[in-house]
Amino acid sequence: MKKILISVLLTLCAYLSSAQNQAVVPKVDQRTELLSIIFRLAGASEYINDNIPSYSKAIDVYFAQFINHGAIKFAQKMREENSVGYDAVMSLAISLEISDSVRLCKNLSPKSIDERWGMDNVNEFVKLLNSFYFDTKFRDFFSSHSSLYKTAEDRFSVIMKNADFDWFEKFYGKKSGKFNLILSIPNGGCNYGPKVIYIDGSEDLYAVMGCCIADSLEKPTYSKGVLQIVIHEYNHSFCNPLIDANFQAMEPASEKIFKPLKNKLSSQAYATPKTMEYENLVRACVIRYYQRNGVDENLLRYQVTGEFDNGFIWIDKLVDLLGVYEKNRDKYPTLNDFMSEIVNFERTISPKKIIREIKANTPRIESISIRNKSKRVDPDITEITLTFDRPMLFKNGVSHGKQGKKCFPEFSDKKPKWDEKTKKKWTFYIKLEPDKDYSMSFPSQFFYDVNYYSLDKTYYLDFRTKKR
Repeated sequence: MKKILISVLLTLCAYLSSAQNQAVVPKVDQRTELLSIIFRLAGASEYINDNIPSYSKAIDVYFAQFINHGAIKFAQKMREENSVGYDAVMSLAISLEISDSVRLCKNLSPKSIDERWGMDNVNEFVKLLNSFYFDTKFRDFFSSHSSLYKTAEDRFSVIMKNADFDWFEKFYGKKSGKFNLILSIPNGGCNYGPKVIYIDGSEDLYAVMGCCIADSLEKPTYSKGVLQIVIHEYNHSFCNPLIDANFQAMEPASEKIFKPLKNKLSSQAYATPKTMEYENLVRACVIRYYQRNGVDENLLRYQVTGEFDNGFIWIDKLVDLLGVYEKNRDKYPTLNDFMSEIVNFERTISPKKIIREIKANTPRIESISIRNKSKRVDPDITEITLTFDRPMLFKNGVSHGKQGKKCFPEFSDKKPKWDEKTKKKWTFYIKLEPDKDYSMSFPSQFFYDVNYYSLDKTYYLDFRTKKR
């Protein structure tokens, strides 16, 4: 879903060689725009964003007179009573078809409907959607932004040239359904990997991508790193059913692993042991994808330790376990055949032990040359030095502190430097004024040791200079 380290993504994708592409064409789709806009108007925070400010304004102005429409009221009810939001919204969107009316896809399996909705609620909501579509002349609104959508589609198509869609069938040992890629600007930073399941068992796989930013002309643009999110979302269509089928056997171990990580995972919308399992398996499979596509092992290690920070504490072990699967495909033709090995291994995991090991491997700042909360700092000081407890990679950065931008120092033109010999000291250069408060932070993700572990926490420095 969300929360991928963008700097890792950019670097990974830069190293990828061109791979075979099954001509997956990105498209902006009426169905996802319709649902995204309704949930924006219903007050769903994950669908309220201004990534493309002019488009957000156009939505709010055009649909203002329909804010009390039955479809919006029903969406609010579903959100409040059944926690319908995030992927449940997009999974319903792709289960629709729009022609002379808005209706559910023909031959749709009930398995396509997220359990948060319930079939009776879906049937009622679809009727309201149809009413909203025609009452608002939604097709006219959609058509009026065709130029914006075309820009998004063209720019995303360039990124898709390096995607290897053949990998999925090879890795999972299962024939994949049709890959579809939808761009949904109102989704903001959220991306989803739903699928449509039909009565005959066939499937259509989707990546619904919202992660765009505006260029200087307020047109949508995408970083190269977004490709990894596409791969991530498609993996959900394969991984989630595997977890569902095995979760009863996994549940005791999953609950034990989830308990000490609940707060960290819940803050990323992974609020249950099962969603943790979905994400853990997906992220491990994504790493295997990049291993098979020629990415430097050091960069992959960087990604693994980044996932430790996200709360996926045994992902390195799962990645290695998937390597065993790939080397023994004669014994395990499909990943489904290997799931019992994953279940059994997970039962041996001690989350407390792993957390202790990660903490022991995590770098710390031993000292900062200006004492935190000092009230009489010499304004003639021109440098600040951080000392670490172990050798570090030459990553660095300073950000706003607890007192915000107004207390952030001015930096001199002199470039920051690392102690080349020990790699344990980093110095940066500043210009201070007398009798003034200063506040800054050293975010954990800005500093990595030589084994790619990030700082144990974000450090803060607040001080006041004395009068001359």
